Amino acid sequence: MAATQVLPRPKAYDDTFWKPISLWLTTTDHKLIGIMYMVTGILSFVIGGIFALIIRLQLSQPNLKVVDPETYNQMISAHGVTMIFFFVTIFLTGIANYMVPIMIGARDMAFPRVNLLGFWLVPVSIILYYSGFFSGGALDAGWTGYAPLTEKAYQTLVHKIVVLELAPGSVLTEGRLIHEMKIGRTPIREAIQRLIAEGLVTHLHHRGMLVAEIRAEDVQQINEFRAQVEGYAARLAATRMTPAQIEELQRIHTVLDRSMADMDAEAFVAQDRLFHELLARGAQNRYLEATLLRLYNLHLRLWYYLYKKQGGLRETVHEHQEVIEALVRRDPDESERAMRGYVMRLARQIKDII
Repeated sequence: MAATQVLPRPKAYDDTFWKPISLWLTTTDHKLIGIMYMVTGILSFVIGGIFALIIRLQLSQPNLKVVDPETYNQMISAHGVTMIFFFVTIFLTGIANYMVPIMIGARDMAFPRVNLLGFWLVPVSIILYYSGFFSGGALDAGWTGYAPLTEKAYQTLVHKIVVLELAPGSVLTEGRLIHEMKIGRTPIREAIQRLIAEGLVTHLHHRGMLVAEIRAEDVQQINEFRAQVEGYAARLAATRMTPAQIEELQRIHTVLDRSMADMDAEAFVAQDRLFHELLARGAQNRYLEATLLRLYNLHLRLWYYLYKKQGGLRETVHEHQEVIEALVRRDPDESERAMRGYVMRLARQIKDII
């Protein structure tokens, strides 16, 4: 009995440039799909390693400017997402795709075309995630992808205290805060301890936790310290701020002026915070910046107290302009004088009311 001879396929079929490409793009072979998963995982590992390298370079020396703070936070999140979801998960999925059918004696995975579709959704999702870097900012919520509950409790309490929703002297009851914020006891306790350290909450024996009172003595001490610290920050910023940062300060000042004319307190406060944060960043001293950001919440509570007592916005925006003009001239002495004058004038207004 003669053996059946199988005729070879035409060379035109096997030797075309697109044949290997189309094979990989459209294959339903579980082995090839597994290999594509693993190769994608390895490429993601390389990308995650590049993120890690940039992070370590940024931390190699104090105040090194490899990337700006926003991009650094985005890279921390991107490194975590890449290593967990784009490397470990995908690489293990590739191994499973390759090995499991062989181990159980199956011809292929169930629903091979769905298996192929599942793979091609992976590079699409990777591209969508990394496109955030080029479209306004990627995820910047740390490794876990969500802010810790302590931070949520802290931010909520800070807002309530600063805008005087929690009045000075009011008692902070854990049970009521747990019920209102739907957060456990431990995060709330940690947030309150942080607020005690920042001077927004006081702990009195036999009375518990209270929102700090606003007293003339405290106003004087807060603003004396703030005038010295923020005045020095303005002095440093006069020689260290970039032209782009000064232009941004001028833009913020324009919005501040418009917010004051519209009597929009929330917009005014938002822009005022941006103004002082940018000034602190422009000093290029991370310890000074951290101190100023903590002081700002104390200042903002005093500002809201003044605003509610006066019944309108009487903030003198032109004092911001004096600071900006001194920064534009790169005059450290005048920048420091203007900022100290601004802080102390606000302190006198609050003391007159108290």
